[in-house]
Formats: sequence, C-alpha cells, structure tokens
Amino acid sequence: MMCLCLTSALFAADYQSASFQQAYEDFMLVSSDEGGSSKKLVSDWQTIVDDDKRDPFTLVMLGSSQTLRGRDAWMPWSKMEHTETGLDTMAAAVRLLTPEHRTMSFQGMPVVFHVKTMAAVTFIQVPEFFGRYEDSFYLFQDVLSDEQFLALPAPAKSFAYYYGIRAARAVEQETQADEWLETLAALPGDDRYIQSAREAESAQ
Repeated sequence: MMCLCLTSALFAADYQSASFQQAYEDFMLVSSDEGGSSKKLVSDWQTIVDDDKRDPFTLVMLGSSQTLRGRDAWMPWSKMEHTETGLDTMAAAVRLLTPEHRTMSFQGMPVVFHVKTMAAVTFIQVPEFFGRYEDSFYLFQDVLSDEQFLALPAPAKSFAYYYGIRAARAVEQETQADEWLETLAALPGDDRYIQSAREAESAQ
C-alpha cells in the first residue's frame, strides 16, 4: 500500500483517494506487463485529472499512461498518436511544477522529482524520432544536481542515475555519463541499477 504525506494544502488533487490509489496500482501492473488495460488506465487517469487539471503529478501519470497505450496499440498510426499525446501531456506536467511541489511527498520522494523523473525516463525510452532525448537529458541534469534529490537514500535515486546515463550517452554527453556512472557505482546497496554500473565500470 502506498505511503503518502502531503505538507501543503494548496493543491486540490487527493492522492489518498481510493480512485488515485487504485489507478496507481493499475499503472504499476500495466507498465510492467503484469496485467490490466492501458486503455482503461488512460480513462481512469483522465477522470482523476478532470478534478484538477493543473496538478502536475496526476497529469504526468495520465501522460505516462497514454504512452503505454501507444506501446500497446496495434496500428502504427495509433502508436504514434497515443505516444505523442502522452509525451506532450508529460511535458505540460513538468511546466506546471512550482516550489510548493517540493513540500509534497509521495512514497518518500518529493512530488517534484516524481514528475521530472517519470517524464525524463519516458522521454529516453521512446524512439529517437520523437525528438525527446535532449529534453530527457536536461531533466536529468536538473534532478541529479539538486541537493534535495541527492539527499535521498540510494534506492530512491539509483534509477535516475541509470536512465540519466542512458540519456547522456544518447545526446553524446560522454563526460557527464561517465561521472554519473561513477557516482551510481559508488552508491551503497546492490539493486539492479547499482549492480549494472559496477559491472560497466569493471568492463572499462
């Protein structure tokens, strides 16, 4: 079950609601190909977003769900349409972030970082012709230089380094990629992201 702590009353979105929690659980299932319908997922998140169209966290969840619908679509034009819509929605979510979103925590991480990393990870995972690789890299640059994010425990930030390295290499920022690889490999713990960094360093 999700742990949620809100420290600001300025935002109308109710992350503790049953509908939000169910939609989030369904998102995790669909995104990992463990069940569920991406079409229904988009519908559920759209309903939640309609209650507060300016909440960046619910909006980025909608956008990510839309890209999953693109992933699951059969026809090439449907894949393009749903994916592009999702990417645009996620970019809009990032633009809605304010300093107050640093005071809102979801599963131990400030909402601002949930929004930025979800967008950045998605941007680097779509094909290059969508033109989002530089956006991904700049988002990771922002997050991975933020003292508030760097203060998080290793399991909460290792994935960001992993995908940040991928984004840096995609835009030929090899020096930055190598710096993040070194940092990731030095983090305490042994999750799959940290392990992959240590293996990559050993192979160099």
